[in-house]
Amino acid sequence: LSPEEYSRRKYVSLFIGGQRELLMEIRYIVETIQQYNPPIHPQQHPFWIISPNQLFDQTVDYVTEHNRLPTTLLSLNSNTSLSIPNILILGETGTGKTLLARFLHYKNYQGLCRNDADWNFVDTLFQDLNCSAIPPELCDSELFGHVAGAYTDATRNNPGKIFCSCYGTLFLDEIGDMPLQVQAKLLKFLDDGGFYPLGWSGPKIYIPTTIIAATNQPIERLIEEGRFRRDLYERFRHKIRLPSLRERMDHFDALVDFVLQNPAYNPINDQGNRRVNYISAEALTLLRNYNYPGNFRELESILWKAIGNAISERSDIILPHHIKLPRSVT
Repeated sequence: LSPEEYSRRKYVSLFIGGQRELLMEIRYIVETIQQYNPPIHPQQHPFWIISPNQLFDQTVDYVTEHNRLPTTLLSLNSNTSLSIPNILILGETGTGKTLLARFLHYKNYQGLCRNDADWNFVDTLFQDLNCSAIPPELCDSELFGHVAGAYTDATRNNPGKIFCSCYGTLFLDEIGDMPLQVQAKLLKFLDDGGFYPLGWSGPKIYIPTTIIAATNQPIERLIEEGRFRRDLYERFRHKIRLPSLRERMDHFDALVDFVLQNPAYNPINDQGNRRVNYISAEALTLLRNYNYPGNFRELESILWKAIGNAISERSDIILPHHIKLPRSVT
């Protein structure tokens, strides 16, 4: 596999392989997204000619002068946003929540992209916001944008993540840490597909985008504690729980083999073979007996280090001493 092929196949090969019910659920979601939020060809997208930042700047100027939205934004069908399925992904750290979100995004554009330039553009339409990684007071601005002067440090216009994900996907990671006041504003957006940036005095902006949220926290407990709005939780029509690696041990050997195919960590030699082709039965048993609190992400990290250790010894097989596991949880 090339690095690009490894990345594209990663979700399909690893996280829905052998899980028929999950596969059927995800297939239904893909079809629903395409029905209610059909993608447009990359070269017909408004951002193909002008960047979202430039378009937002022009929109601010136009609204200031005419008190109405420019034709470019008026052409976006607000009714479409009403039916777009919102998705909530639940699962432990390292189970593939971001991978699933990206898979759903790219799957929506499959068949429309003709070359690398198209795919590179589609990549920009996947916007993500880690709600636990930004200060609570900035979450509103990062999500919905702001106009210059909306608050003390707002020296320039900011389109926000929703605006930048037009006809694409906005992935809200760790949504359980989103401030309650921002949750209320997000709830209104999910209701009608429209929003007002901070400091905005013009008409409501409607942006068609698919919202995918994720959390590794027990969402029902957050609701009971008053940290997450139940009505926002209910707005996510599709809820997917990704199983932990401990629940997928019947696929463990296949997962290990897939990681060994990553050319970024297991290079191909002049004969077209991987530098490390095998893993011993003893090494595989050692890996199987570990509990993986970091799930597949941790398995990848452990195997990549083991590959490096084997290569340094000029060995094409991973042996037990090549594998370094955290001592506290072995």
